[in-house]
Amino acid sequence: MPFAKVSSLGEYVGRLPYDCECVRELTTFAEKHNIKSAVFNLIGAAKSAKLAYYDQKAKKYREFEVNEETEVVSCTGNISWKDGRPFVHAHASLAKEDGTTVGGHLRGMRVFAVEVYLRRFKDPIERIPDEVTGLNLMNFEKNPEHDIKDVSDVKRNRQA
Repeated sequence: MPFAKVSSLGEYVGRLPYDCECVRELTTFAEKHNIKSAVFNLIGAAKSAKLAYYDQKAKKYREFEVNEETEVVSCTGNISWKDGRPFVHAHASLAKEDGTTVGGHLRGMRVFAVEVYLRRFKDPIERIPDEVTGLNLMNFEKNPEHDIKDVSDVKRNRQA
């Protein structure tokens, strides 16, 4: 399993503007601050959302709308670099008025009140197409600054 050791360049806390589109707002923030890799968490309330489920056989997303007020129980994601600009990848769990939840890949969310915690990393992480999954996945091998390891190597070193 490829992974990279990352160094933090700082942490941000904030609040998304009322009635903004969440993914667009996070992308704009990343562009403005030249963020090429980060992780984030969101909590709060949404006016509506567009979520998706990835159909692994068809290799495409199936979108669905949540056209009601919800609580953002959890939303976690990352920011990486794709096609020369920031790419926001997030998954959200939203609670409806009756307490049921719906979740999936976050395509968009109209904000009522959402708080943000974002941790920025030093090195860029780029996404590239993966033929096996049909997804754009993080690529650690293109950047020589990443400290690439393989889980099997780590296990062997622990046993030695």
